[in-house]
Amino acid sequence: MTSACASAPGKIVLCGEYAVLAGAPAIVTAVDRRARAVVETIAGADHTLIAPGVVDETLRFHRDAAGHYRWSGDRYRLVEEALEACGGMPARSLSMHLDTQAFRNPESGRKLGLGSSAALATALVAALDALFHSGLDVHETAAAAHRNYQSGSGSGADIAASFAGGTIRFQRTDTQQSGRPRVQAMPWPEGLEYRVLWSGRTSDTATKLRQLEARKALECKSADALAASAAVVSELWDTSSANAVLAALRIFVKDLQHFSADQDVGIFDAGHRELVAPAESMELVYKPCGAGGGDIGVVFGTSASALNAFCEHASGSGFSCLDMSVAARGVSIEQGNDA
Repeated sequence: MTSACASAPGKIVLCGEYAVLAGAPAIVTAVDRRARAVVETIAGADHTLIAPGVVDETLRFHRDAAGHYRWSGDRYRLVEEALEACGGMPARSLSMHLDTQAFRNPESGRKLGLGSSAALATALVAALDALFHSGLDVHETAAAAHRNYQSGSGSGADIAASFAGGTIRFQRTDTQQSGRPRVQAMPWPEGLEYRVLWSGRTSDTATKLRQLEARKALECKSADALAASAAVVSELWDTSSANAVLAALRIFVKDLQHFSADQDVGIFDAGHRELVAPAESMELVYKPCGAGGGDIGVVFGTSASALNAFCEHASGSGFSCLDMSVAARGVSIEQGNDA
């Protein structure tokens, strides 16, 4: 029996959400919540899948003569897309154990909004590649699988962070996603501190992106301003002081608010809006991460005591401060054996 295990970190978008879809740079960091995929070859005609927290029972599936996937329970499209991106169904049956429980609140079971599907796609592709010694470009293959899973929406920044680890500057080379994006490892600005907060509410990222694309929302003045301020933050991130980065982030947050109101996206819904002004009064900068309207937010500053006081204030609005740090390690093969 042959097996392989891989893991990949989640991510948060520190700056550049939405603007990245129009070609602006984004600053994205991998975080130390990891998705794990264990894949092994087994006897029998069907593949099996265990995904704690996602499906409640072991699923069996195969692909019929017409090329359609047949499942014993609910369809798990991400697995289908990963297999197809890796070249289709293997000749031997597989057992898959997929674990994204680190991406859920342990009390409610709700997703935290840290890019679990991207991390899992990256880990699964890496495990399949290691199992069959395929020599795949894991980044490109995982990006293709995740893009198809999201019906073509998204920037690919989440896959890039899961693959690379650390903090990166991500920029698409074209808005059609046909070219490989520019990904550059970035140092953390000296003296800049942060805390990650969870709103307690989930956000439907795919729906927001489809709505924006349907009405070409990125072709407007507010989107242009957002892209310009994202570029300034990106330029200052590794060249300037923490205070200069904070000043640029304040401008980005204001532009993000204007864009959200202009396009009625609701980025600052679910309590995010109410945290912006208190952060400013404490000389901090608060913003939602990614699609917004729930999920994750991040607060930046140079004073640990001010950040901790802000988190205490935010807890009164139902937010939770998440204990996490930057994950220096990207996708990794954790184990493999032949028996």
